[in-house]
Amino acid sequence: MTVSGFVQWSESANMGGASMIQKRAVITTAILVIALVAAAMAPGERSASGAHNPQHVTLETAVEQALAEGGGAERVRLNLHDSLLEAADLQREHETGPPRAQRLTLPANEDEVSITLGAPTDFEEAKVEELLPVQFAAVRETARSMFVREMAGFRAEVIDAYYTALLARERKQVMEATIEVLQAHRDRSERLFAAGEVPEADVVQTEARLESGHGELVSAKSELDRARMELANKIGFELDAELTLEDELKRPAVETEMSLPDDLQAARALDPAVVGAQGELAAAEKEKELFTEHRGTYTGRRSYRERTLGIEEAEHELEEAGRGVEVQVRAVHSEIEEALGKLQAAERQMERAEKMEEMATVQYESGLATVTRVLDAALEAQEAQFAVQEAKVSCSMALARRDALIGEGVEGMEEEYRDILEEIEELR
Repeated sequence: MTVSGFVQWSESANMGGASMIQKRAVITTAILVIALVAAAMAPGERSASGAHNPQHVTLETAVEQALAEGGGAERVRLNLHDSLLEAADLQREHETGPPRAQRLTLPANEDEVSITLGAPTDFEEAKVEELLPVQFAAVRETARSMFVREMAGFRAEVIDAYYTALLARERKQVMEATIEVLQAHRDRSERLFAAGEVPEADVVQTEARLESGHGELVSAKSELDRARMELANKIGFELDAELTLEDELKRPAVETEMSLPDDLQAARALDPAVVGAQGELAAAEKEKELFTEHRGTYTGRRSYRERTLGIEEAEHELEEAGRGVEVQVRAVHSEIEEALGKLQAAERQMERAEKMEEMATVQYESGLATVTRVLDAALEAQEAQFAVQEAKVSCSMALARRDALIGEGVEGMEEEYRDILEEIEELR
C-alpha cells in the first residue's frame, strides 16, 4: 500500500468510534508496514533516487523509461486529454441541435398574432447530423497526430540528452588519456634533461601543458555531471541519481538507402498541420454538399460562392502544410548526409594525427624535433579523437530528428491514443 493509498483508506475507514490513541496506533502501524515494504523492494523496483541508488541505463531503456514516466511525456498525455475532453464537450453541446420551433403569442391592436421562433431549417439540421461528425472527427484526428508527433519529438530529446551525456563521458576519457600521454612526455623530458640532452625549458613546458590538461579534465567532469542530470530529468529519475551509461559511442548505422518519397509520405501522414488541413478540407466539402442539397431552406448570408472559396482556402492550406513538411524532411536528409561526410573526414584526420604524434615522439627522442612539436602533435591527436566522437553524435542526433518526423520508434503511441480516446468516450 502506498502512502496516498493509505490516506484514502484511512479517510474511508469507519474509525469514528475509535479513541485518538487507537487512531494514532493504526496510523503508526500502517506507516511502519509501508516503510518495511519499501525497504524490502528489489533495487529495480524502487523509484530512482540519488547517490545510493545507481541506475544503469542504455539508450533503449532510457527512451522506454522516459516515454512511460518522463515529465515531458506526461505533459503530452495531459494535453491530449484536455484536447479530447474539450472536443467531446463541444460535440455534446452541439449535438443537442438548434432549438425546436416555439409558439409565441403577442397582442397587436386587440388581435393576437402568433409567430414561430427558433425553427431550424433542413440545412441547419443536416449540419448537426452530418457536418458536425466530420468536423469533430477531424479534431480528434488532429489531436492524434499532435500526440504522436510530440511523443516522437520527446523521444528525440531523450536521445539527444543520452548522446550528449555519452559525448561528455568521451571527452572526460579523452582528457584522462591525454593526461597520461602528457605525463609520459614530462617523464621523458625529465629523463633527457637529466642526461643533458634537452634544456630545462622542455621540462617546464611539458609540466605547464600537463597542468592545463588537469584543468580541462575538471571542466570535462563538470560537463558530464550536468549532462547526466539533464538526462535523469528527461527520463524521470531524481536529479542526483547516479547514472551509468551502458552504451558506447559507436559509428551510427546510417541508412544508405533512405527513401525521400517514403519519408515524405510518412511525415505528411503524421504532421498535425497537414492532418488538420485535411480535416478542414473534408469539412468544407461536406458543408458545400449539404448547402447544395438544402439550398432552398437556407436563410443565412453565406453564399454558394463563399463555400467554394472555403474549399479553395482549405486546399491552399493543405498544400502549404505539405510543402512545410517537405522542407523539414529534405533538411534532415541533408543534415544526415552532412554529418556522415564530417564523420568520414574526422576519421581520416584522426588517423593522420595519430601518425604525426608517433613520428614527433620518435623524432624528439632522436633529437630531431622540439618538445613544442611533440606537445602540439599530442594536442592535435586529442582534438582529432574528440572530433570523431562529436561527428558520431551529430550523425546519431540527425537520425533521431528524422525518426521524429516520420514517427519511427513511437508506433505504440497509436494504441495508447486509442485507449485514451476510449476513456474519453466512456466519460461521455
